[in-house]
Amino acid sequence: MRNHPKTFHIRFTEKEYEKLCTYAAKARLPKSTYIRHMINGTQPREAPPMEYFEFMRKIYELSSTFGQLNARAKHFGWVESDQLQTALDDFHNLMREIMSRLYWVEDIDVKEALQRGKECD
Repeated sequence: MRNHPKTFHIRFTEKEYEKLCTYAAKARLPKSTYIRHMINGTQPREAPPMEYFEFMRKIYELSSTFGQLNARAKHFGWVESDQLQTALDDFHNLMREIMSRLYWVEDIDVKEALQRGKECD
């Protein structure tokens, strides 16, 4: 059974409809759900890129690995250094990957950039 049994028809101008479609697509929501959020006083945010979910999965896996190593250390009083080093290497590689994807820098022509800076003064 549907949770939303009431229907309501609304007319939009072409521009309004395009805006609604754009906003709903950015939030990865159906248009009706987007409007329901607005009626309830919330503005849906733009959905994160798909890379976000990939990174979160990897972080969860690493967290689980560290939790297992911690439990083993508490139970036995020691942890195999190879396993710990592998987990730390995985963590550092993931952090480097996240940083490289989020904080990329374009190659610039230094002389041109300095010239533009002088023109602004």
